[in-house]
Amino acid sequence: MTITPTLLLYRFTMTKKVTTPYFPAGLRYSTPIFFAGPLLLIDHPVWAVILLLIGIIILTTHYGTEINISEKSYTDYLSFLGLKLNPETGKFQRVEKIVITKGNYAQSVRSQIQTRTMAWSDYTGTLIFTGDHTLDLLTDMNKKKLIKRLKEFAVFLKIDIEDCTTSNPYWIDLDKY
Repeated sequence: MTITPTLLLYRFTMTKKVTTPYFPAGLRYSTPIFFAGPLLLIDHPVWAVILLLIGIIILTTHYGTEINISEKSYTDYLSFLGLKLNPETGKFQRVEKIVITKGNYAQSVRSQIQTRTMAWSDYTGTLIFTGDHTLDLLTDMNKKKLIKRLKEFAVFLKIDIEDCTTSNPYWIDLDKY
C-alpha cells in the first residue's frame, strides 16, 4: 500500500488529541527558578541535578486524550517525559454526547484559634458512549473555558454538548463559543 499525502491527511484528521498540563499554571511559570537554581548550586551537583529534574518534570507532565474515529477507539493517559503512563484504552460503537456536570466541594481547616470552611466548585465534561460507557475529558473551575475546550471535541465528533449543571438541563449553542 502506497501512502499518499491524501491518505496521510485522512489518517491525521480522523484522530483528535488533546493534552492538558498536569501541574497548575503558577507552578509551571515558576520553573525558571528550577533551571536557574543549578547555576547557583554548581558546588552542590546533587542538588543542582534534583532542581533540574524537578523543572523538567513540571514542564513535561500532561494528561492526554486521543480519540480515533476510524478505529472507534480512545486512549486516556498521563504523559511524563514523553512517555504514556497508565494508558486507559477502549473501543466504542458510537459517541452520543458530551455532558457537563458540576462538582461542589468543601473542606474544613481547623486550628487552635478557629475553624474555617473552604468551598469550591468545578465543572467536568464527560463523553458519553453507547452502552452507558463514559470518559471524563476535561475539568475546569470556569465553565466558559471548559465549554471552549470541549468545543474541539464536539466539532470533531459531530455531537452536541448538554449542560446538566442546572435543574433544567439544556443543549449548548456552540456558535456562541
